[in-house]
Amino acid sequence: GGSLGLILGLISGLSRWGERLLDTSIQMLRNVPHLALIPLVILWFGIDESAKIFLVALGTLFPIYINTWHGIRNIDRGLGEMARSYGLSGIPLFIHVILPGALPSIMVGVRFALGLMWLTLIVAETISANSGIGYLAMNAREFLQTD
Repeated sequence: GGSLGLILGLISGLSRWGERLLDTSIQMLRNVPHLALIPLVILWFGIDESAKIFLVALGTLFPIYINTWHGIRNIDRGLGEMARSYGLSGIPLFIHVILPGALPSIMVGVRFALGLMWLTLIVAETISANSGIGYLAMNAREFLQTD
């Protein structure tokens, strides 16, 4: 989910046609709470590890996408102009100017995604799991063993 969010964020952040092609659909899907999709995910994947992986991937996709797009779009224009005046373009421009400028925002997205990942994993494990933190929390609640 995170790598897909990074790739989609790079595509929509680096090119206008990528933004026109992807951003509206992704923003529309982002507004649906991924935990509200649990009944559909159970229908699609069953009660298995693949359902948990899908939910976690879906939860981590959007924060990384948004922050990657934001980081690329908000790089100081003066840095880009300076790099172009020194002859940088294409991949060297991306490696030496765009990526270092966008990296702080991308890391904020990773930080948000890690928090959502844990939340999603624990909620997904409470739904008929036989191991994990969510399973242990549900067992402790059922047997009144809160220690």
